[in-house]
Amino acid sequence: MIQRIQSVYLFISFVVLTLAALLFSRQVWGGAEDSPVHRLFGEQYLYVGITIMAVVSIAALITLLSIFLFANRKQQLRYVNIAQLGIDLAFLAAVFIPLLAGAAPSLTGWFLAELVVAYVFAFLARRAIIHDEKLVRAADRIR
Repeated sequence: MIQRIQSVYLFISFVVLTLAALLFSRQVWGGAEDSPVHRLFGEQYLYVGITIMAVVSIAALITLLSIFLFANRKQQLRYVNIAQLGIDLAFLAAVFIPLLAGAAPSLTGWFLAELVVAYVFAFLARRAIIHDEKLVRAADRIR
């Protein structure tokens, strides 16, 4: 039996972020000229796509690492916050870079949905970690 629900939330967030990175990598390298990312960004598509994919991959690895930091809740909370920041940066880049290029960000529909789901689960894990920390502080006060 899993003792802490935030481990489940973090694992789900990790899986969703990994799927998002794989999906976006398929869009980046899904055929050089007919790729929607290539049509949108032109010759600079590879750098933009690799950067977004790297941020999502790093956020996924940080989420996975934070699962194993259950003994130190403050450090786990810090890692979850960093992962949420990475998800935010990837989401903003996937939405606003196409807008700056003069196109709609429709090419990354599933990618954006996966980022939102991963962020929600990271947020739930963050709330559970904070709740655990409050319970421990209350128990320490009683002793």
